[in-house]
Amino acid sequence: MIPPRLLSSTCCALLCAQISFSVCCADDLNIEALKKLAEQGDAQSQISLGGAYFKGQGVPKDYQQAAEWIRKAAEQGDAKAQYDLGIFYRHGYGVQQDVAEGLEWYRKSAEQDFVEAELELGRLFYSGDAGIAQNYPEAAKWLTKAAEHGKAWAQNTLGVIYLYGYGVEKDPKQAFSWFQRAAEQGDAKAQSNVGQMYAGGTGIEKDLVKAYQWLTLAAQQGESTAPKMLAGVEPHLTPDQVVEGKRLAAEWKEQAGKKAAEKAER
Repeated sequence: MIPPRLLSSTCCALLCAQISFSVCCADDLNIEALKKLAEQGDAQSQISLGGAYFKGQGVPKDYQQAAEWIRKAAEQGDAKAQYDLGIFYRHGYGVQQDVAEGLEWYRKSAEQDFVEAELELGRLFYSGDAGIAQNYPEAAKWLTKAAEHGKAWAQNTLGVIYLYGYGVEKDPKQAFSWFQRAAEQGDAKAQSNVGQMYAGGTGIEKDLVKAYQWLTLAAQQGESTAPKMLAGVEPHLTPDQVVEGKRLAAEWKEQAGKKAAEKAER
């Protein structure tokens, strides 16, 4: 079975990577023009000005000023600003730290389908960190929205939720489906999980060749549990089946590379 520790930790990124400011490079930033538009109530300019103060681009770094401008956009209903303000309150940047207030701003943003807010709400309710009570049904609700928007971490975590019945009815088939969707995006944890599901015949018909394929892909990305699983699967395969598993992995990797290149060209 797949232990919960197999969850990817990609959401534990640095704060600056989380914040979604649409701020220009300092050389391109006309602060006075931006201030004028922001003072006239333009939400995008307010967000960019907040980002400039947060990052110290074109102005001295000032978290309080950053929070004030982001608040103005958030109070106008801008979902991105609401998410950013939630981060400010959670971490106490330019405001008194208030986790509950941060959660409310995340919720306002998520209710407008802002995917980063959906993901963060799901993560917080799943893990129960930052002083927020663990709540699996709420986690499943928000992670489903983020997963449907294509977030691989949410898809993989939903797989764990359905596999173990955390706040939902156990459903191995649903678990496999979410693992598969994340694995197809190249998520190493999900690829390992798919391989283990195929190896055990959990939620999907047992197929050791496909197990070998997905565990190989996970191992190639450095996923820590995959090599041990591969070592357990390989003795049950014929030499031809091992060759086929490797071929399938190479074929998938080639196709994934082509898709990524095509996406980059758009």
